Amino acid sequence: MSNNEKIAGFIGKKTLRLTSLLIVVCFASFMLIQYSPIDPVRAYIGEMPVTAEHKAKLEEYWGVNTSPQEKFLNWAGNILKGDFGTSLIYRIPVIDVIKERFAASLILMGISWLFSGILGFF
Repeated sequence: MSNNEKIAGFIGKKTLRLTSLLIVVCFASFMLIQYSPIDPVRAYIGEMPVTAEHKAKLEEYWGVNTSPQEKFLNWAGNILKGDFGTSLIYRIPVIDVIKERFAASLILMGISWLFSGILGFF
């Protein structure tokens, strides 16, 4: 077996492991959200008084009453397209929230990595 074949096999195994890990994490995330005791429509509207038909329209729009399998396929398809949905807290696309906080998270991660390296050395 040549060196290139070993490298290709190593990269293939690591890619397969990463892909399977991402699938499991996506499935676990979906299940945690799916079986959360929080009503997403109630969380979205808060304490605003709404009519039953407006609440029903929101439930239909978000697919609250669809089967879990259909929800997962829709959710996974949207994730693959880069559509992470809308933040219930900020009322903007989730990807925009991630973009806003990515730099701060990266800086915080770098500082913690530096401190752990220094403390680990001593």
